[in-house]
Amino acid sequence: MPSLGPFSDDVSHDHTEYYTVGNAKITRVTEHLIGIPAASLFPDYHTEFATVGVSGDLPLSTHSWIVRTPTRLIVSDTSIGNARDRDRNPLFDHLHTDFLERLADAGAQREAVDIVVMTHMHIDHVGWNTYREDGRWQSDSTRRYVSYRGSATCCRSRRPRVWPRTLLVTSRG
Repeated sequence: MPSLGPFSDDVSHDHTEYYTVGNAKITRVTEHLIGIPAASLFPDYHTEFATVGVSGDLPLSTHSWIVRTPTRLIVSDTSIGNARDRDRNPLFDHLHTDFLERLADAGAQREAVDIVVMTHMHIDHVGWNTYREDGRWQSDSTRRYVSYRGSATCCRSRRPRVWPRTLLVTSRG
């Protein structure tokens, strides 16, 4: 297998994926494609991946899933977001992508989204929950946000307020 790099912010080569489940249409929209050195995630990659022919960079895709039903427009995981201070993570620091336009092209204008599902609250899953307007970070107070209670509790300890109208779901195992 050849090397998996290089990658860039140009996601035009990334194919948008569509699925249909019952009466729901599910669409993947990519925000950012990057190649990260395999050794940064897997220190022993030379020996582990060499056996399957992988060398160099590994692909990392940040993306959202749009779920459109006859009555709801749901977005799962809102990726990284633009203009964010992510100095601890230079791969995500101060991005400037056309993700909102690609999301709209796929049928999910920001203002029309009913529910945002956050599988967990890492920075590459919640970035577009807020947006910068009039010099301030804002969120849409009419939208419902849903996440697993354990993930939200972790983040709330660092940041007292997550998003308005957040429903925290407790798993029963």
